Amino acid sequence: MGYHEKILLENGPYKPDSVKVQEEASENLVKIVDNVIEDIKEKENIPNPNQVKDQLISSLTHRLLPTLNVPISIGNMYSASIWGQLIYLLESVVDTDDLIYFGSYGSGATCISGMLKVMPKYKQNINNGPTVHKYIQNKEPRSIHDYEELRTENYTQKIKYAYIDPHPLNYNNFLKMNICEEGCIISKLEDLNFCPEGRNNRYLKNLPMFAIIKSEPIEDVEDMEIYTNRLVRVSADTQKGQVVECNLLRAAKNESAHCIQNGYINWYPTYQPTKMIDFD
Repeated sequence: MGYHEKILLENGPYKPDSVKVQEEASENLVKIVDNVIEDIKEKENIPNPNQVKDQLISSLTHRLLPTLNVPISIGNMYSASIWGQLIYLLESVVDTDDLIYFGSYGSGATCISGMLKVMPKYKQNINNGPTVHKYIQNKEPRSIHDYEELRTENYTQKIKYAYIDPHPLNYNNFLKMNICEEGCIISKLEDLNFCPEGRNNRYLKNLPMFAIIKSEPIEDVEDMEIYTNRLVRVSADTQKGQVVECNLLRAAKNESAHCIQNGYINWYPTYQPTKMIDFD
């Protein structure tokens, strides 16, 4: 048996019952392992291929698949992907003094990788909700066809505005964003913290992750109301009294910001109804 297969069969720290692995991921894993076993049988004379297969599936299921739960459930979050998955692992399968290797890459010639050691008392921070696990449980699977239809709908639908208050269980979960006078997000990074269209006015918005709609949503508002008050952009189906979650949605074609027409990716913080309020 090859060196890599032996590593995968070694006993490692995992908790078989602590993480539910998606059925689709398990099915794909079995297909991959079947191909690997066939390759091993051709190259090496192993007396118990079925036993090796079962061991490989068990090892990979509990040591590899949990690291894919977040992207499988939510999709690609770009810069947040690696950190969201890391927090999920801390919530579910690791213990104090465990070592975690992480690595990711982008579409260009950039990557990030490293090794982390889990420190004592880490659970004190991880147990403060909302958890990544809760996000996964409250997301609904969508087919590619459904996603394309939803994307088209969001890209053309009307947007409304409403006043909000932070949800009582939101605690310290806020998003601090620099927003230009047209409403798009400006980076906080030095040398990138400017509007590509040259607008000089910017406003700091401190947005709760979860909030309650306090007013009837309306369609027409003055720009300064959005930037200086707790008036926010909400989806068209939002109603007064609802619990809403902050999302970043791409600006629609029917919105006025000139940079949208110039090809810049323009994301607006937008509140949408959610059922995720039991953070504990």
